[in-house]
Amino acid sequence: MFIENTKSAIQEIPFPMITICPSSQMRKSVWEKYSDTNSSYWKNLQQYRSLTCSSYVYASGLKGYAEHYLDINWFRQIMKDCAISCSEVFQSEVEWQNTTLSNFCQFVQPVLGIFGLCFAINMMPVYQILNDANYQGSKWTFDDGYSLFSDKDVLFSITPARTSGVSYYHRLRLKLHTTENEFSACPNNDFNEDFFLVIISNPGELHNMYKTRSYVASDTYQKIQITPFVKKMNSDLMWRSLKIRKCYLHNERKLSIFRLYTESNCNEECRINITISMCGCVHYNSAFLVTSGVKLCGPAKRSCVQKAIRNKKYLKY
Repeated sequence: MFIENTKSAIQEIPFPMITICPSSQMRKSVWEKYSDTNSSYWKNLQQYRSLTCSSYVYASGLKGYAEHYLDINWFRQIMKDCAISCSEVFQSEVEWQNTTLSNFCQFVQPVLGIFGLCFAINMMPVYQILNDANYQGSKWTFDDGYSLFSDKDVLFSITPARTSGVSYYHRLRLKLHTTENEFSACPNNDFNEDFFLVIISNPGELHNMYKTRSYVASDTYQKIQITPFVKKMNSDLMWRSLKIRKCYLHNERKLSIFRLYTESNCNEECRINITISMCGCVHYNSAFLVTSGVKLCGPAKRSCVQKAIRNKKYLKY
């Protein structure tokens, strides 16, 4: 039924999504401006830092009350004020297939990760992944691959992009920048300096933060080489019943948040739903996936959120 490790032309395989998650999430100038001002912004700023630093250790240094629920709109605003921006990270030109790309942020989409604001490269447009009214179709799907009418030569004419070869010249080369002394480190950060978490994942899975990943410290060079594993389904199976096939195509199971069905997208939606059910809110890294009427879980809800995320009873494929 399935043909594993099939030989495929490199042009048929999408280049992976690369997510860059900087450790720089708290701008010193903002922290110092509002520190100990007894303002609502200062109180919210402390909640924000406690949440974004919770990947290292639960930040117990809140001078005030640890909130149970937070407003999504102010969280987004503080993140915009405090986190390092795309233009600061990608200050240098980027090389793709021996072509230099300027103004690279036009090809980057903001996403939320375990540290806070991250930047996704070669991710399908969000409106194609989520149930969005602006959806107008895609030139690539999980089951059918690339459309015959899609451009094979230009990288970013379609997303996800694909490379045309496997040599030294068919690579993506990034130079990431940190802004030394402009950001505050989280408590108990094992790194003595700014760093980046680089995640390699499926271009159609918005929130897959647990796949292949690597930490890149300042003043270092790192090469990541990928060997794709191809698993194709016999075309005859597409017309068989679900009972016989025992798997879903990308458009056969309706999800409420995600337009594209994958095991990862389904599990992420289950995590969001069970977190709302158990805690009455969502984890902060789901702030881009829900409406502004949904509450974010504050630092006081951390234990509840952890229990919800670990509750495998509700994960269904």
